[in-house]
Amino acid sequence: MSTITYDIILSADGFSDLSLPVSSFTWRSSADSFTGSFVIQGHDYSQEISDRSAGTLTFFQNNDTIGVSTEIFEATIDRIDTYISPRSRTYSIQFTGGAYTQTAYATALEIDGLISYAALQDSNWSWRVPEIDPQLQHGITVEYDSIEYYIGDVSVFYGAGSFGYVTLNEGTAP
Repeated sequence: MSTITYDIILSADGFSDLSLPVSSFTWRSSADSFTGSFVIQGHDYSQEISDRSAGTLTFFQNNDTIGVSTEIFEATIDRIDTYISPRSRTYSIQFTGGAYTQTAYATALEIDGLISYAALQDSNWSWRVPEIDPQLQHGITVEYDSIEYYIGDVSVFYGAGSFGYVTLNEGTAP
């Protein structure tokens, strides 16, 4: 069984790249926008994060078992919020203007065996898959029950402890 972890690299002119472990994250991508946030536990890197607040971030998925790291996307840091409570200290790094760095699926992907949940709401389908696949992006076509559907947007949520999902939302092709 492979161990999947996630990292973000903060980059800014005049500073070396900073790798940060991610405890949770979300993002949503469509033809119109690419936004989201990362939560970093602890304030161990407070000065380093502050130094790079006007830079960019790059998101990586790591398969620690086989030693492979895959870059998923790059985005512009929008803002960094600090939270302090009696039980925790966290940073929330908000981003906008992201772009996938991997190639999307070029042909319709058959998802019947991949999904953990499906819903038909307001005449549009949504499907959840349990793992991030860097080729699952808005603008691709998926095949479900032998019918092809256009994916208008993708939303991703992952929390601490590897709980999470990727939601593929049907949309109208441009």
